[in-house]
Parts: sequence; C-alpha cells; structure tokens
Amino acid sequence: MRVEDTAAYRYLYNEDIFLLNSEKHLFNGEPLTIEPENTKAQYEPEAETLAQTVKASPIPYLGQNKKSLLVLTHYTDFSFIAPDHQAALEATLKRKDYTIDDIAIVNTAGSDGMTLSALREQLNPSKLLVLGNQAAMAELSELTFNQPQQFNNLPVLITFAFGEMMTSNENKKAFWEQAKNF
Repeated sequence: MRVEDTAAYRYLYNEDIFLLNSEKHLFNGEPLTIEPENTKAQYEPEAETLAQTVKASPIPYLGQNKKSLLVLTHYTDFSFIAPDHQAALEATLKRKDYTIDDIAIVNTAGSDGMTLSALREQLNPSKLLVLGNQAAMAELSELTFNQPQQFNNLPVLITFAFGEMMTSNENKKAFWEQAKNF
C-alpha cells in the first residue's frame, strides 16, 4: 500500500511505529510514540544543536570609528580614558584632522580574553595606536616601542601612554615625531 501523507499511517495501523533518526524528515505530523510522564527520555543531541556557536559579546568602545583608527588604552579607574588624557588626545587628533568620532578607543584593562583578532573582526581598523606598553596585547609583544610597524598588514604604533607624556616633554616630543606621520 502506498500513502502520500505519512500522517495517515496512524489511522491505518494500531501498532506503535518508531522512526529512525535518519527517517524523521519523512514524517511531518505529530510524534507517534507517547512516553509515560514518569520516565525520562534520553535523546542524543542532534547535529544542529552541536553546530550552533555562541557569539562573543561586542567589545565596548568610545567613539564612532568613522575613519577606522583603533586606539588601545589601559585605565583601571576609567571606562575608556581619563578625562584630561582624552582632552590631550583630542588636541592631538585635531592636528591630524581627526575627531573623537573618527576613532574607536578600547580600554584593555580588565579584559583578559580580548584578542587583536576579535578587535579586527568587530572594528575593522585601518591603523592601530597603542597608548602605553600595558595596553599592548600579548600578540604585539615583539613590536618595537615608538616605531610605526606592520603587524599582519595593519599599521601599528605602540607609544607612550598619556600619563607618561603629561609628566615629560621628552616623551611628548618622541610621541609627536612618530604620531604626525602615522
């Protein structure tokens, strides 16, 4: 006997019919078997459940990233950057025709799991400015301090933190010599 709608089998046969996992796609109706409420069914997880991936939460940043300049900082007392340091950064950016909206500032303090690849995936930076050695991720440890370099086709400058520049004119000059051409 040939039946076009497999749901009709339940009306034709009184016996319990069990489907193999590979044949479940053939049945589009209600399940045929009903288990007693007292027993717990043990099912194998389906491949779809295992294939689902958990997406990482987005990394918070300050700015709107309009010109794709990523600035890494390290501040334990502030969300992104100290207010006086932000004012100094904005003054520096203004000399390069940037505003705070053109960049993305990410604070690396307290973010042990953050990686450069995750930042690149989310923010797609065209340049990376790292303010202070503490803000530099482990992946960047081989780069020379205060010298513009390439890291995986990304221009990177690891330079002084604003805390180091505020107390030393030598550090300010060294930073500006590198930053003006970066």
